[in-house]
Amino acid sequence: MIPDSKLLIVSLFLAAFILLVLSTITVPLNKSFYLLKFDLYDSGATKPTGRLEFGALGYCILTYSSSSSFLGMFSKSQQTQCSSSTLGYTFDSTLLDLPNFSDAANVIPKDLTYALGILHPVALALSILALLSFLAVYVRPGGRTWYVSAMAFGWTATAVGFAAFVVDYVFFQTAKSRVKKATGGTQGIEVGNAVWFTMVAWIALLAASVGTVGRSRERPGAPIPKDGIY
Repeated sequence: MIPDSKLLIVSLFLAAFILLVLSTITVPLNKSFYLLKFDLYDSGATKPTGRLEFGALGYCILTYSSSSSFLGMFSKSQQTQCSSSTLGYTFDSTLLDLPNFSDAANVIPKDLTYALGILHPVALALSILALLSFLAVYVRPGGRTWYVSAMAFGWTATAVGFAAFVVDYVFFQTAKSRVKKATGGTQGIEVGNAVWFTMVAWIALLAASVGTVGRSRERPGAPIPKDGIY
């Protein structure tokens, strides 16, 4: 165990916490982060006229419009309409005319949206508890209580974080399959940045939790060898 390993563990827990914040406050709470998206096309259109973005607690509909000035210059504007943030949601297909969808209302699996709305906040809460517990170890070393707390919260957060990533991936694949079926294979769908945030957060939690196990085996107050290795 290297002398600065505690600082590394704190950094990993902090990184996981920040990434889980970003993967939890997805659309409609924050329009920069989403789990999946796909472009919308009007009948006969070659360029997208809008986009749908889905998050853990809801979705947003983005519509594009172009206008021309007296000089003949074209400008592109964007309008956004979002659902309310709720645990377990369905897509209201009446909000937008989707001529290239045969069954738009059933594209998003509602049962998985419940899991998304639960797992992400729980993983986030556990990660901050693990971070705070190990910060106590970093600030006041020598006791075992905070080590045990950091281990318990860390490994639980790792398990829940992994479950959140799995549900994110299943959510994407299920929606992708349904969109392909509803559009006859003509509509593409892209995985969102929040899915990768969750994956990296899980990796960081796993690495930090493994580190807490190594630290907990050290004898409280034990001196650090000159070579820096236990």
